[in-house]
Amino acid sequence: MELTYDFQKNILNPAQQIEDIEVVYKKNKKYSGPLLNVTEDPFKIIISDDEKKEDSVHTIDFDAALQITVKYSDDSFKVYQDIID
Repeated sequence: MELTYDFQKNILNPAQQIEDIEVVYKKNKKYSGPLLNVTEDPFKIIISDDEKKEDSVHTIDFDAALQITVKYSDDSFKVYQDIID
C-alpha cells in the first residue's frame, strides 16, 4: 500500500484519539488492535493484536497491506487503501 502524506499526518497528529487500527493483507489475513507505537522516520506503526495469543504485537507491513482502517474514540473511522485500476 502506498504511504500517502495524509495517512502519515493522520496517524502522527490525529485530530481525535485513535482507538483501534485494523490492517488487512492477502488471503484475508487481518490484524487489529490498539496503537502501541508510531515512529516518523522511518515511518512505522506497531499495534497490539489481542486475537493473536502467540504474538500479540504486530508491525504493519505497508508493502503487503491491502487496506488499513483507523477507528477513533468518537466511533468515526477512516479507511485507507490503494486505488485499483
